[in-house]
Amino acid sequence: MTRHTPGPWKLDENSGDYRILGGPYAVQHLVAEVMPTKRPQDGLATANARLIAAAPEMKDAIESALHLVTITCNHTVETGLGSCPNCKARWTLEQALHKAVD
Repeated sequence: MTRHTPGPWKLDENSGDYRILGGPYAVQHLVAEVMPTKRPQDGLATANARLIAAAPEMKDAIESALHLVTITCNHTVETGLGSCPNCKARWTLEQALHKAVD
């Protein structure tokens, strides 16, 4: 499993661009920096930065939801295209987690 800077991460919008900081509060690290778009009024840079800053909490939520779905459904999931809603959710959660940790 891939390691990442421990959360929570926070968004610092005071630097002119969008800096995402993480790690222990005494020693925070720059996790990512999102540059403003050519049209700041479109809100894309802000939305992207907020999404990145929420990543550790979203990863935890995905792991919790995946655990819950897995214990409530005993089907084997390979494609996620079956008719069981739990299987579909499980497949989607596994794909999202795979993107985050592999």
